[in-house]
Amino acid sequence: MSLTLAAAVAEAPVILDGGLSTQLEARGHDLSDSLWSARLLLDDPDEVRAAHADFFAAGAQVATTASYQVSESGFLAAGRSAHEARVALRRSVIVAREAADAATAADGIPRWVAGSVGPYGATLADGSEYRGDDGLTVDELRAWHRPRLEALAAAGPDALAVETIPSAREAEAALPRARGDRASVLAFRDACRRSDPRRRVARRCLRGGCSDAWRAGSGRKLLRPTRIRGCGAGR
Repeated sequence: MSLTLAAAVAEAPVILDGGLSTQLEARGHDLSDSLWSARLLLDDPDEVRAAHADFFAAGAQVATTASYQVSESGFLAAGRSAHEARVALRRSVIVAREAADAATAADGIPRWVAGSVGPYGATLADGSEYRGDDGLTVDELRAWHRPRLEALAAAGPDALAVETIPSAREAEAALPRARGDRASVLAFRDACRRSDPRRRVARRCLRGGCSDAWRAGSGRKLLRPTRIRGCGAGR
C-alpha cells in the first residue's frame, strides 16, 4: 500500500512546490488575464503538467494544482462557461497526478497532489483576496465554495489546500469535511503579524480548533523569509 500524505506529514516535513504561475511565466506564458494560470488548464494543459514536473525535478514532493483561480462565477465573468470551470477543476488534479506519477515512476520517491482552493476574492481580481472585505456572509461563502470543493475532492487529490484565506468568515465557510484520508492543508497570507486577525485564525487551526477539517498538517505560504521566525503554533 502506498504511503499517504497524511502518514508522510506525520513522520517528517514534506516539501511543497513553489509558485506555479511564476514557473508558467518562466516557461513563456502570459498570465495577465483574470483567470491567471487557470486559463492554461483549458488552453494548454500539457504546459501545466510540465510546470508540475519542473517542481518535482527540483525536489518538491507535493504539487499544488492550478485550480486556485477556478470558479464558476469567475469563469462566467471571463466569458467562459460553468461547464468549463468544472472541467478545469477536474483537469487540474489529473495533470498534477500525471506529473506526480511520472516522477515517482522515474525515481521511486512518493509524490502527492494538493487541490488548491483559493478565496472568493481571488476571482474578483481587485485585491480583496488579501483584505477579506468581500461583504459576503459565512453562508454565502459556503454556498460559493461548495461546488468547487466537491469537484476537486471528486477528482481525487491527496489533500485540499485552502490557500490565502483572508478572514475568519471565509475560513469557517471553506474548510472542507474530510473524506477518508484526505486532509485539509491551510495557508494564511502574512498571518504572522501579531496585529493581523488572520494570525489568530491560523493559530486556532494549528492548535486543532478547526473542527470541520481533519488535519494531517497545516501549511504556511506567501511569507517573507524575515517573518518565518516566531510563526509557530505555540507562539
